[in-house]
Amino acid sequence: MRRIVWIDALSQGGPEWVTADDAYEYSHAELPTVSQVGYVLFENDNYISITDTICEYMTGTVHSIPKGMIVQMSHVRIGESM
Repeated sequence: MRRIVWIDALSQGGPEWVTADDAYEYSHAELPTVSQVGYVLFENDNYISITDTICEYMTGTVHSIPKGMIVQMSHVRIGESM
């Protein structure tokens, strides 16, 4: 299992137009930092794909995270504090 800390992309506003002041405020918002633990399903030079749930022939949601967004990655052992 891996613990991955990554900076997420952020979209703000909606399908309607936003004011210039709102757009300015949105553009200066801090990007969220995400900490995620999961089983590695696939990894290459560009991204890593993990899931948090595995059963006999199925998995939970698959998250593919671009490596350029990752700030920290470490191995986690079951029972180890994160």
